[in-house]
Amino acid sequence: MSFRDYQNEVDQWLQQQYDSSASIILDLVGYVSDISRVASYLSGVKQEKPEEELGENISDAMFALISLANSHGIDLDEAWKKAMDKRNTSSDD
Repeated sequence: MSFRDYQNEVDQWLQQQYDSSASIILDLVGYVSDISRVASYLSGVKQEKPEEELGENISDAMFALISLANSHGIDLDEAWKKAMDKRNTSSDD
């Protein structure tokens, strides 16, 4: 699937919901915190096993990021290409 496909899927779901950019960002912060907790456990830094799975939390964060991109009219396929071009160009130096 392309980012465009994911963006369309998120848009269909969001048509039934109302999320402001502020609430999306708050959700994203929570998901990143969950990712950090799970990754800390998996890397041996933390001993307490979290209830969530890393993939589930990454997917939740991606959903929030796609929602935020959609709310600002960002084409993620185009943005991804630019980001990778920038990284590939800077690593050639």
